[in-house]
Amino acid sequence: MTRTLTLLHDPADPELDLVVMPFGGGGPTAFLPWTRRIRPSWRLSAVCLPGRGARFTEPFHTDAQAAAQEVAAAIRSSRLRSSPRPLVLFGHSLGALLARDVAALVPAELLCVAGCSPPTDRGRSGFEAEPEHVVREFTRSLGLADPGMLEEVVTLTTPVFRADLALYDGYRAPATPLACDVVAYYGDRDDVPAQAWSRHTTGRAAVVRLPGDHYFVQRAPGPLVADLERRAGRVPPLHHREVKARP
Repeated sequence: MTRTLTLLHDPADPELDLVVMPFGGGGPTAFLPWTRRIRPSWRLSAVCLPGRGARFTEPFHTDAQAAAQEVAAAIRSSRLRSSPRPLVLFGHSLGALLARDVAALVPAELLCVAGCSPPTDRGRSGFEAEPEHVVREFTRSLGLADPGMLEEVVTLTTPVFRADLALYDGYRAPATPLACDVVAYYGDRDDVPAQAWSRHTTGRAAVVRLPGDHYFVQRAPGPLVADLERRAGRVPPLHHREVKARP
């Protein structure tokens, strides 16, 4: 693996590569609960952008396309010497936008997005002008950290969250649609409206509503992973499919 991809599960002979991208302010550890739920034969890699995890001292990305290019290069490198197998990309919230751009650079069999409106229909985060204490309080309210470590996590996460919000607010979707299927997952208690990403792919676009709030991906991943497994398990790698030219 590279500094960009953190390997969370690595079977001896993987049948599928699943690359996951966390929400704004998050890092690879956000997907540790998935290691107990995915198929043992799947390789699970989580994206680690600069400014978090082992890359804590590196400057944040200020351009979403540059971030996508870095991730795409890391995925290509990790698959360079492997036999053909399906690639599935998954992104949560800000990670969904990143995954969409990565899918435009690295052909994937399936793109899964969670807790994110289609790029052309989303609003701004609303945090760009908020003072530090407001952002810290929001980070604290998420409740994604061990209570005993909460304040330390808030201190470390707030700058990351701010940098990711800047990426989110400055994001502009590429004009060219994707060719892969896109599945959009939404929590039934999330404020993000459930919408298909139909305008962003020439493939199929599905919507799946699951129990939970915006952070159902971490708090209750079981139904999501089960649905993802069902869909991805039926998809052969691009190399093994007949690709027909579109008119």
